[in-house]
Amino acid sequence: SSVLNAEMPVVTQIGLAKAVSAPLLQPDGSYLVTYTLNVANLGNVPLTGVQVEDDLAAAFPAPATFTIISGVVFTGTLVANAGYNGTTDKALLAPESTLEIGATHTIAFTLNLKPHGAPGPFYNTAIATGKGPDGTETKDTSTAGTKPDPDDDGNPGEEIPTPVDPQPNPVIGIAKAAGTPVRQADGSYRVTYTFVVRNYGNTPLANVQVTDNLARTFAAPATFKIATAPAATGTLVANAAFNGANNVNLLNGAQSTLAVGEADTISVTVDFKANGADGPFLNTALATATSPDNIPTKDTSTLGTNPDPNDNGTPDDPNENVPTPVELPEHPVIGIAKAVAEPVLLDDGSLEVTYTIKVKNLGNVSLSAVQVTDSLPATFPEPVTFNLSGPVVTTGSLLANASFDGVGNRELLVDSGSTLAPEDSATITFTVRVWLNRTEQTEFFNSAIARAEGPAGGKTTDVSMVGTNPDPNENGDPTENGENVPTPVILDPLIIPKGYSPNGDGVHDTFYIRGLTRLTADVLIYNRWGNLVYEQRNYQNNWNGHSNTGLRVNSELPDGTYYYIIKLNDNRKFAGYLTLAR
Repeated sequence: SSVLNAEMPVVTQIGLAKAVSAPLLQPDGSYLVTYTLNVANLGNVPLTGVQVEDDLAAAFPAPATFTIISGVVFTGTLVANAGYNGTTDKALLAPESTLEIGATHTIAFTLNLKPHGAPGPFYNTAIATGKGPDGTETKDTSTAGTKPDPDDDGNPGEEIPTPVDPQPNPVIGIAKAAGTPVRQADGSYRVTYTFVVRNYGNTPLANVQVTDNLARTFAAPATFKIATAPAATGTLVANAAFNGANNVNLLNGAQSTLAVGEADTISVTVDFKANGADGPFLNTALATATSPDNIPTKDTSTLGTNPDPNDNGTPDDPNENVPTPVELPEHPVIGIAKAVAEPVLLDDGSLEVTYTIKVKNLGNVSLSAVQVTDSLPATFPEPVTFNLSGPVVTTGSLLANASFDGVGNRELLVDSGSTLAPEDSATITFTVRVWLNRTEQTEFFNSAIARAEGPAGGKTTDVSMVGTNPDPNENGDPTENGENVPTPVILDPLIIPKGYSPNGDGVHDTFYIRGLTRLTADVLIYNRWGNLVYEQRNYQNNWNGHSNTGLRVNSELPDGTYYYIIKLNDNRKFAGYLTLAR
């Protein structure tokens, strides 16, 4: 070890870098300027007698004047010279200052600069000196920035002067972040945007404005509305009338300001529906402002919360205007409803039942592998028999399964070819011919099941709801309790209407009982007081609302509720109420 130390060459080397803040314009026209000097020991021996001289008189020649307004601040083993003034005393450090091997310590001071018409920029260099243990002296002239040896070659000889340009330089920067979209009960998504607006210049900013055209972001078919009006912090004043379409100003510009270095925020919450639009939904905002002497500045927002990601003081660099995206979480939702038409009685006593199924994509992504299964034996149990009457008919992007019979093949669709875009719906229609075969059952319930997949493989399924609306409460969730009611159909060769309208319009003008072609019936009609007003043996479906018995024979009966008794020749008897309404 002692041999190696003896052979190691002694390197005595000091390095110096000098950085400067942006000049801050003061009300009297002067500027505050802060210098920060980094002094480094780049050699392999400790340094003593470390000194940094900075001749500010050379940097700011007449007519410019300056005054040191803060004492020299130092770190580490450096010791400040309390008498430093930059003119008659140019030494920033006291004689006892040292630097250990590999150390970098900092000196900082602030001055007030009055250019007095001098145009600038004003260039400045400082000189660092020190001694090694053997008395070897080292020195370095400062280079601009914070790194004494920018190229890390061990030779800090770059010597680039540090410039100060006290011209008003208004610079505004803006960043925009989006929260995670949250699904709402109505199927929309709620997202909160947060804007960070900062003054990067050397002069206060007035007329601060941020514009954001959400109509471009959520273009048709997407829709949006403002859920929570803009809110602002600090010296920014929000515009409560912002709507993102015909009023795109987030701020009251006339009242909004930003001091030098100040960063304030704006937030606004938006509800939107994709309505089949593909994401992501990209958004940028524009920040504008003016200096006290009306010099304009602007910046296009960049993604995140830092308007100047590379922290170089220039927030409008080409790579610092990244749009802010909103991605919807995949939410595949299929809904199904099933309606039934009035049964048709055929001459052989069988009945035709036509079902219409509505399938709807209630989610925010396209659905594939759409399938609907329907088990007809569960609906029409023995001794009832049935068969399919005619083909399955589909609309839209659903592909019918020609082999469906409801028994051995219960799939109504070819799922490999059936799809649904977001918000789209399509129908499936099929007819079943039913033979009751003397069953005592007259009411038959049916449910179908829909299933599908989202682009990422997410599964969705739903049990049918009676009617034509898969999601009656319109909240985007068709699987809730009360939204899977089976579809009923009453099958009886004898179908007694609950009312009719004998007004001569050709529709329901007589009390028409279906199924009397193979039966005979005696019909008795009573009014609300229990008086018999109509009686007909071997009824021929011809009662037109007139009485044929009682006090007002052949008179038109008034509208109202009547009680009927129907006696069939097969010994069955029916009684109930009907409504006569012209």
